[in-house]
Amino acid sequence: MRLYELCGDLPARRSAWRAPALANDPHFAAFRVQLERVAPFPAVAEWEQIAASMSRVGDAAVRGAVTTEGALAELDRTADRILEKRRWVLSRSSQ
Repeated sequence: MRLYELCGDLPARRSAWRAPALANDPHFAAFRVQLERVAPFPAVAEWEQIAASMSRVGDAAVRGAVTTEGALAELDRTADRILEKRRWVLSRSSQ
């Protein structure tokens, strides 16, 4: 809470959200809901490549350069290609 008081950055600790300054402010309700649904990124070495593809394809969809369906299909193909080697290595190690 002290960091919030000093610079306005919202706290990541759940316990801080019980403080009246945050708990009673309706503007922070959406952030609090999102905080409860936080999950770590997948523990996959290729995650950064996939995340970069998500950003690139998402940007194209937002600009209207590609449809939502097209963006999702492109992202699926890209992630599949990126993970192809991992699947191959895993299949070899189980033999």
